[in-house]
Amino acid sequence: MKIEVYEPHEDSFLLKKYVRRHARGDVLDVGTGSGIQAIAAAPYCKSVLAVDINDQALIFARGEAGELKNISFKKSDLFSKVKGKFDVIVFNPPYLPYDEREPEEIRAYTTGGKEGCELLIKFLEQANDYLKTDGEILTVFSTLSNKERIDHAIEENCFSFSELDFMDFPFEKIYVYSIKKSQLRKEMEENDVKNIKKFAKGHRGVIYTGNWGSLKIAAKAKLPGSEAVGNIEKEANWLRTLNRFNIGPKLIYSEPGYFVYKFVEGKFLLDFVEKEKKKTKIKKILRKVFDQCFFLDQHNINKEEMHRPYKHVLVKGEKVTLIDFERANHTEKPSNVTQFVQGVMSGRLGELLRKKKFKINKRRMIRLAKDYRKDSSKESFEAILDAIR
Repeated sequence: MKIEVYEPHEDSFLLKKYVRRHARGDVLDVGTGSGIQAIAAAPYCKSVLAVDINDQALIFARGEAGELKNISFKKSDLFSKVKGKFDVIVFNPPYLPYDEREPEEIRAYTTGGKEGCELLIKFLEQANDYLKTDGEILTVFSTLSNKERIDHAIEENCFSFSELDFMDFPFEKIYVYSIKKSQLRKEMEENDVKNIKKFAKGHRGVIYTGNWGSLKIAAKAKLPGSEAVGNIEKEANWLRTLNRFNIGPKLIYSEPGYFVYKFVEGKFLLDFVEKEKKKTKIKKILRKVFDQCFFLDQHNINKEEMHRPYKHVLVKGEKVTLIDFERANHTEKPSNVTQFVQGVMSGRLGELLRKKKFKINKRRMIRLAKDYRKDSSKESFEAILDAIR
């Protein structure tokens, strides 16, 4: 019986060159196909596990491996039947975009999804659990695979990469990547943080989520390329101080370059106001934001950006959490309350509050804000709250 296996092409031979150079310790070859990468790695490492979802590919690859004793084969859909961690993981995926003109039997070997990158992205989302701390992933793909999405997926999963080689063709370029755990991921995993994923990116920082035991956490690190100096360490110190007064996310620990805190569940203030039907509940939440702003003013701390609090206030039930303290500073004239007055009078928040039937007299609010600025007393603060009806 003739065994049908997709023959290696230029991309396979390009990847093979680097498999020989980088193979070490325990190697996993995902989607082994003809077995070309597993066989290339075998002389340079302790063991190779070659997996494939295709039974015929496994039969063929076993035959090609011949007398090599350190290669084993297993049927597996990506990592579904794989156990353990590896020094090197090799993946030569199907990476071309879906093309209905291509025969179905060929598409099974060449197509990585609608855009070509989907299978490789799925692999990247799972690979960390099978990669040793200083392990390495070797993979190959094409410009036709949506390189931008692949680079983004590497960053999303807290990996870093280097381009080892490329090959030019008339209508595409083939890349060989070396992908490793980022330093941030390594350090967080040393502190028993698991399931690390990118969550959000700002102007100066990037936030990842994960699990620390049974607790869902977030980690904030400096955004690569940001020119901000010391902002991460500064924010961690602010949280350490403010947590004593139940303000800000709960800091768990900090290290040079990043800090970890309890993940804050909830809706951003704008989303809460937009979806909440009860005016009394909205007013109660606004009061809680103002109370925290007043506390900061009384302690000569300026949070900044409360005039546009769209991404700086989270609401869950009746709990309000101020987030993002990287621009906070000590000052003799803090302006948290007056900034939030500006926020509720104007912009998207002001517009939403008017739709919710709030009546805020701008002239009066401006006058009261000026009075508060001159005398930041409890009485002048309460006057502002009384004017929000």
